[in-house]
Formats: sequence, structure tokens, C-alpha cells
Amino acid sequence: MVSDGTDKAIWLARCARRAFLANGAGFRQTVHGRSTLRRTRRQVNGYAPTVDDSAVRRAAQFTRSGVLRFDSTAPVDLVGRAAASFAELITDDQVCRDKAGAVHSGLHRYVTHAHQRIPELTALLTPEVARTIEAAYGCWFRVRSVRAYRNYGTAQALSDDNVYANQWHLDPELTCDLRYFVYLNDTDARNGALETIDRSRTVRILRSGFIDSHHVVGPARRLITHGAVTHEGPAGTGVLIQAEQVLHRAGTCADGFHRDAVQFWITPSAVPLPDDWGVHLPEDSAFLGGRPGDG
Repeated sequence: MVSDGTDKAIWLARCARRAFLANGAGFRQTVHGRSTLRRTRRQVNGYAPTVDDSAVRRAAQFTRSGVLRFDSTAPVDLVGRAAASFAELITDDQVCRDKAGAVHSGLHRYVTHAHQRIPELTALLTPEVARTIEAAYGCWFRVRSVRAYRNYGTAQALSDDNVYANQWHLDPELTCDLRYFVYLNDTDARNGALETIDRSRTVRILRSGFIDSHHVVGPARRLITHGAVTHEGPAGTGVLIQAEQVLHRAGTCADGFHRDAVQFWITPSAVPLPDDWGVHLPEDSAFLGGRPGDG
């Protein structure tokens, strides 16, 4: 049996590692993420994607802050069709999966293999967003998964309950991976709009008392309270984030409200993303006993 002293030493080592790296990935995922991006850039062998000046400017902003918002990049009719198809499927128990856990059952539902059931979802990753990602990476990218889900509000779920990643956190994945979120319904604080803290403030928080989602002490408590941006917006609003390096959370939906969203998991690639990439993306392994993004 591991002693309490050993447990405490392991815990302190993890806290120190997170503060040193200033991310949630850990040493292995940080090194792997950096080497993956460098190797992919070499593999393109000078045939880097062509991006315009506006994409370069957006990429520079994204690289500095770790967060970039996109307004109205997808056609309204496309968003409407995708939202309508999603709304029809999300109440069908035959094609949905509950991911909130037993305590909050039914509050966090996914349409399984959403990109296959709702082909319009893939077009929500618009050319403007794609060019920005390519400019930020310095190479092409591929989509590892597309997930569509609904977060519900209820009087039984308190704001400090971890119902659907609604506590401040960092993703523990490769540091080269990105997440792109798109709202399928009009979203404000009542609907649980996505909240983020930019990269520079995240670093300060991680080095001044952020231990984990439920343990924030010292100066980090003040910094995390005043540093958040709530991304309210109409259906079609998109937010690109470096999820391993930027503190973020889903807002807690108010009783009677919900938020519908699509999440794209993005990783570097040495070849361009084909126009029909959604047709070739396999089923999401998260619904087959694996992890999201392994497709």
C-alpha cells in the first residue's frame, strides 16, 4: 500500500509539473505534441499551405492568446439545417449517449457518430477557420473527431458540480491538438456559454495556486474570477482554443435552458484536408469503448 506521505509527494510533483509546463498535458504529451508539430512541418517539404494576410493576422492573435472567436463564418441556412437535424436526433435514445454520469443522468447527451448522422456538421469548419489553423500550424491539419452534444440545465445541478466539464480545467492531450467549438443554438450565460481564460493569464493562474478543478488557492482565486471571457453569441458562433494550454469550462446552464454545440478535434497533418473529409472520417471511438479523437 502506498503511504500517505508518498501520495502527498506524488500530488506535489504533479502540481509542480503543471506549474512548470503551464499546461495540462504533462511532460510526455508536451514533448510528443511539440515533436509532432515539428515533424509534420518538415514532412510538408516546403509545400506549406497558402494563406492570406487576414489568416496570418488571425493566427498571430490566436498564438498569443490561445483563444480565437469566429462570428458568422458559416452560412445561416447551413447552421439552421445542422441545428434542426441535431434537435431531431438528440431526443432519440437509440442514437444518443448520456455522458454526465449517474448522479446527473440526462444532462449531457451526445449524438453518437454525429458527423455520419448529420453530414452538414463538417461544413461548419469553414474555409476562414481552416486557413487560420493552417497559418497557426505552419502546415495542414486533419480532423480527428466531430462530436455534437447538448448540455441541459436543472435545479438539481449546482454550479460547483462537475456535470459536463463546467469546472475550470485543461485537457490532458497532445499540446499540438486544437479544439473548435460551434454553437447550434443562440447562447448566452443562461445557456452555459463557453468560458475561457487567455494563455498569459492561464500561466499566471497555474503558477499562483491552481491545483485542479476543485482546488484553487492563493492569488489564483482572484485571477481566475476576474480573467474569464464568456463567449455569448448566436447559433453559428465558433471558438478555437488551445485546450491543453488555456483554462476553459462550459458554463452551467440555468434551469430550463440548454446549449447545443459541435466540437472539432484538430491535429497537424502533412497533407491537405480533402473537401469530402467527413465521408472518410470513421466512427467516433469514444462510443466504441475508446477515446474521442482516435479516428
